[in-house]
Amino acid sequence: MKKVLWVTLALALIVFLSACSTSVMIETNVDGAEVSINYRPVGTTPLTIELSNAFWEEYYVDITKEGFRSVHATLKKEVKVAPVIGGLLGLGIPWLYVWGPSPYQFFVLEPLE
Repeated sequence: MKKVLWVTLALALIVFLSACSTSVMIETNVDGAEVSINYRPVGTTPLTIELSNAFWEEYYVDITKEGFRSVHATLKKEVKVAPVIGGLLGLGIPWLYVWGPSPYQFFVLEPLE
């Protein structure tokens, strides 16, 4: 019985820790584009960044590169399986992290004419 409890607690901890954020890769058809998320510069493409899975978070991305039209968009989101499982196991906190950014985001920059 004690072993089952420890295994359950270990699984719950894994679910909780994996539920809070997603490593998101942002790519464009042209490398070296400048990326801002929520109006804060975060780097150039290709870019990998850790973003929260909190359901209330929205991520607005601005991508710019000289000679190309700028892209202004909202990052795509998806249901996160680990927090759903955590919620089903009776852990209330993971339900707050069930809707986060998709791990791969691709944007097309069009050349200026």
